[in-house]
Amino acid sequence: MVHPHCDINHFVNRYHAHYRCIFINAETVHRVEDETDFHEALGYTQEWRDNNFVFEEYFWTVFRSPDATRHQECLPYLLMTYLNRVSGQYRELVGDEHDAIKGQCRFRNKKPDHPCLSCQHF
Repeated sequence: MVHPHCDINHFVNRYHAHYRCIFINAETVHRVEDETDFHEALGYTQEWRDNNFVFEEYFWTVFRSPDATRHQECLPYLLMTYLNRVSGQYRELVGDEHDAIKGQCRFRNKKPDHPCLSCQHF
């Protein structure tokens, strides 16, 4: 299974060559055009904005901090859900593999007695 990835720095530095790019195996499969849609796909909603969190702070708080409420392992699955919805190139590259990974939460498989908040999105 291929897993998409993006570097959070590529969403901060507008002058970076890979600004707003999501990759699979070093190939750009999508360039985010609608930043709000992308942010919401990762759970950064109006509620977070209303509480004066910028996206980078949200990302740290939710996925990377010691008290993270979502598991960083789930991030590729959130990206896949987003890409399947918006990127024809992703759907062409991944094809039926996307449907095969639904419900295959790596965190839940490691710790079945712990709920995974990210699974509600996939």
